[in-house]
Amino acid sequence: MRAGLGDFGLLAQYGIDWAKTKPLSRLKEAHHVLRILLDEGAIDHEGEFYRYRGLFTFARPVQRHVPVKLGAMRGPKSFQVAGEVAGGVHHALSYTRSAYEYVVENVRIGAERAGRDVSTPDLGAWVVFATGPDGRAAKDAARAVVGLYASSMPAERLARNGVDPASLTDIIAAVGEGRVDRAFELTPPELAGRLSVAGTPQECVAKIRSEIAPAGVDHLILAITDAALVKAFTGLDLPGVATMREQLRLVHDHVMPATGRARPRATRPALPTPGYGCCATCRWNSPTACSSASHPLWVRLPELSSTYTSDVVGPSCPHVYRPNGCGHEPPHDEVTTAVRRIRQRARSQRGRRNVA
Repeated sequence: MRAGLGDFGLLAQYGIDWAKTKPLSRLKEAHHVLRILLDEGAIDHEGEFYRYRGLFTFARPVQRHVPVKLGAMRGPKSFQVAGEVAGGVHHALSYTRSAYEYVVENVRIGAERAGRDVSTPDLGAWVVFATGPDGRAAKDAARAVVGLYASSMPAERLARNGVDPASLTDIIAAVGEGRVDRAFELTPPELAGRLSVAGTPQECVAKIRSEIAPAGVDHLILAITDAALVKAFTGLDLPGVATMREQLRLVHDHVMPATGRARPRATRPALPTPGYGCCATCRWNSPTACSSASHPLWVRLPELSSTYTSDVVGPSCPHVYRPNGCGHEPPHDEVTTAVRRIRQRARSQRGRRNVA
């Protein structure tokens, strides 16, 4: 899950001065609220920006801990906040190693300030992407939308990507007039190349390896640009651009195998002392210990401190909890009491709403 402040450029179009909205305080409180609701299934909160009374959900995640990541664009404070409190950060529209090193460094500062392991936050890179056998056509597809996205990039971030903000003045003006087709004409191929990952699969891999992966990015979020998207945004018909399906296949067959992970994922914390949901040989940080083809998923009942395995996943895993199976049965009374408490809370909340 990701939380963010929105696009400051778009907020300005609606007459909203984001600087007066206390964006970082608002973001930290939003993260706090989401974290409680996901972990506990219910929340009562009276904050500066968000207020909830008796908010609850029966929907529960199947995994032990749903990460909440923060979307951060300009930095440095937003990157540092992500390092302090969040499961990671999604950063959009950067394409140089120095730009990502800036992100990573500030996430590290925030993590160290909060006493967290600096390898814990997951780092995602959102990029304009187009690929295909015809590298020139793929680059034209990316070029058609670069002006649209660049119009939301603050000057500091453009500079970190080796782009002079003044070079985008006419392009941004065209986008502001709704002339995205004109913005395409005004965007030099060299500029589009700086602000996208585009070309043949081999060219895309080369840029990822040289500019993005070395900084320590965990994964990419590819904003794949095909002919249909270009047509919708600009009205232009660009020949030779691979379809969405074709590009996804090329990513799967050529880009992913050649790039792999940018850095090893942080080791998952071990489960609590074995007892209510697992055997000592089957822990989160030891996925090879389980002989099942699918490692068991873990769920947390909101009223319990213990962690249990789901009884509907990993049926071939000898370590998944089963009654009379591994012998680590959760105490029936505790589970029953927790479920009853959740249902009583739900009925109470429904009754209050009916009275109101």
